[in-house]
Amino acid sequence: MKKNIWIKAARIIAASQAGVLEEDKNAKFILHLTQWWNPEFCIEFYNFMLNHNVRIDFLGLSFFPTSTMSEKNDLDYFESQIKKLSEQLEKPVIICEYAYPSAKDFKGQFAEWNKGVKGYGLNEKGQMKWIKDFLNLCRKNKYIRGAYYWSPEWYDSGMWEAFSLFDRKGRPKKGLESFK
Repeated sequence: MKKNIWIKAARIIAASQAGVLEEDKNAKFILHLTQWWNPEFCIEFYNFMLNHNVRIDFLGLSFFPTSTMSEKNDLDYFESQIKKLSEQLEKPVIICEYAYPSAKDFKGQFAEWNKGVKGYGLNEKGQMKWIKDFLNLCRKNKYIRGAYYWSPEWYDSGMWEAFSLFDRKGRPKKGLESFK
């Protein structure tokens, strides 16, 4: 990865950032990864990018706790991984994408993202409770600067419908109440 992929990505990102900075000297940059559960990988990747002239103001991560990508998917474990990453790299984190399903059974490419988090059902009430608890964690966590729900409006596709904050008719699900 370092020799064939990361080095090329670093060149492209650094050149892009140089172009942005010509127009806006105060621009801030985020570099987004999915592997929140693997801080060692993230640290290695981010350090590689930093050592190859990529500017990183914020560490960007995705967090889909019901995916099959991590055996541990609870909020405490997530928070411990964020702390490791942020402290090691001395940078704040932004959760670029997160979502929690309101159903256990759904189709499409995300059909396996139905591994429930202990204490949170795979239903509308569980979705609402998880989002509320996650946002409270984000507000209190000194390492996290922001969090963005991924595709809350994408209700017309079977593959993301369970994660959407609206039903098939466009009516809000209970999860939307978590943002109050």
